[in-house]
Amino acid sequence: VGATASPSTFDDDDEEVQTVTNLAPDAQTITTACWLTMKEVSLLIGELSRAVPGDDETLLEPTSLKACGEHLLHVLLSMKHNGAIEKTRVGLVCLGERLLQSSNPALSSLPATWLESLFKKLTSPEQGIKDLIRRSAGLPFGFTAVFLAEPAGVPRKLLHGAMARLLDIAADDGEHVRAGGVAEGTSEGVHVPQVHAFNALRQAFSVTEIATETTAFVSRGVEVCVRGFKSPHWEVRNGATLAYASLVTKICGYGNTHAPAAGGASRRMVTGLEFFKRYPALHPFLLAELTDAADALERPGSPVHPSLWPILAMLSRLRPSKPMDASTSDGTSARTKSEDPLSPAAFVPVVRRCARGRPAAIRAVAARALAPLIDPSDVASAVRVTLRNLRESISFNRQDEDVDGGTLGGKVPSVGHNTAHGIMLCVKGVFAPEGPATALLRSGQCDEVVNALASAAAGLENCAYLATESPVASTAAE
Repeated sequence: VGATASPSTFDDDDEEVQTVTNLAPDAQTITTACWLTMKEVSLLIGELSRAVPGDDETLLEPTSLKACGEHLLHVLLSMKHNGAIEKTRVGLVCLGERLLQSSNPALSSLPATWLESLFKKLTSPEQGIKDLIRRSAGLPFGFTAVFLAEPAGVPRKLLHGAMARLLDIAADDGEHVRAGGVAEGTSEGVHVPQVHAFNALRQAFSVTEIATETTAFVSRGVEVCVRGFKSPHWEVRNGATLAYASLVTKICGYGNTHAPAAGGASRRMVTGLEFFKRYPALHPFLLAELTDAADALERPGSPVHPSLWPILAMLSRLRPSKPMDASTSDGTSARTKSEDPLSPAAFVPVVRRCARGRPAAIRAVAARALAPLIDPSDVASAVRVTLRNLRESISFNRQDEDVDGGTLGGKVPSVGHNTAHGIMLCVKGVFAPEGPATALLRSGQCDEVVNALASAAAGLENCAYLATESPVASTAAE
């Protein structure tokens, strides 16, 4: 990259006239040249290590290969430029593949040495808040480079050992929090290794090439992230949020929000039953966390529980179980499936409680989370129970009056608008384009859909007063 450019212009006689124009200040140009140079150097090292035969030590001596690895690691841990870091990881992956294929133990053990260097940097006690710049910069890329260097099709021993250590570090709140310390404006007491670990986990869970291997750590990762939301430090909560978002994408896929027919659901079509069958350890953990969050939501003056929104957001990204899942294709009855310890139906009562909360956003996400948890064979009964909860919440506190101010003698039912709004959203979610009622309709079980509609009509008849002018009138009318 030069400091100047020479765009060519031509006059009428086709004579080239050179015009020298400065592109940018010298400092900016030199900086850009440095980034590009480092990127090309890293890629060149990777190409050289890949082109040389595995056991040929005449072109690249073991000491040269070791020096190349140390250089790339130094670049990763020193630079903050994302583009240069990404290309440096590519070079390190190529070099790691070459070393792991070597029959020389001194060379094949170098990637494990790199991991130890990365952990030493991650857990260094001399770190401060300034070391957290740009999501730990190249440190997470160093871990994924070693993971990607391991050959596919065989157990990735370095990955499994490092992921377990990263999860242990991410679960450690540090001495300041364990001693009861609170967050301060200067971020004093932040456990920097914990934030680094969350950033490394986010990077590892988002790499598709190692998606199969990292699936074994999804359950533990979700637990660590949910607990990280309770940290008093913003830096830890931010790192946990980024890692949790990566996990939700890994589990449920990207939200298909631009397809109205899909109802904003995810593309991978992970049902509630499949989710808990794949990650059975999450069923009791999420249920306990959500129950605590619902209890806090119902306490007057209590703040929203840190785990409430993340858990509801994950559940809302699931799909209702297919009608075949609710049938007896595996020899078990629907009643037996509802009593399954991993049944999504266990979350339904708790999610209904969340749908009555004060924050409107919580009511909306709880209603979206309820639909995937309802078994298609139980749609009619679920609608009846939901509307029964609304009817039981009605209190007759005031008398209706005619236009002349006289009392008509009858009492008009009144209910909290938050509760009414949340319950109506739940019923609406059941009949949404990707709700359990629609799943029944697509499978041809029209009788069950008719029963669900009859249950909804009977329940809404007792709540017709909500269609009058009120904050929930529009939702009730839908």
